Amino acid sequence: MNKYWLVVTTRKNFDASASRNFNVEGFKDNCLKRVKRIEKGDSFACYIKSEKVFGATYTAESEYKPSNSDKALQGLIWADEKEQKRIIYPLRFRTKKVLVLTDNRMLPAQGVNKYLQFVKNKEKWGHFYHHSLREISEEDFEVIESEMRKRVFNVIGKE
Repeated sequence: MNKYWLVVTTRKNFDASASRNFNVEGFKDNCLKRVKRIEKGDSFACYIKSEKVFGATYTAESEYKPSNSDKALQGLIWADEKEQKRIIYPLRFRTKKVLVLTDNRMLPAQGVNKYLQFVKNKEKWGHFYHHSLREISEEDFEVIESEMRKRVFNVIGKE
């Protein structure tokens, strides 16, 4: 049974993922327990924390592999890895983009928070977006993705 995840990232790392067509995702070692639960077919909604917006959805194309076990997953991928010249996100797996919004069409979280179960406090919701990887309900994911689709720019098959 597929699971649904919220990925919280920086703008620079979102742009780095976009430049790779969202073909890989990675997390720090402190996320190992959660990352091990990710399976092929799981879905992800990507939230850019500095702008408080959702920018993309994608699916897992593989399960977690150490970054040195798959050539496509090797190297310095994200902006902060390149700045620090070291691998920061070694827990990596292949992904495939589903939906990517342009900057001017990204979905503000504030507009959908009232519909999301994981956002318990609708007034002070920022801390619900602090974890880099969080499992969310299928219903929450569907709310996010359906609202994103209303703003769609780039959907697989309609580029």
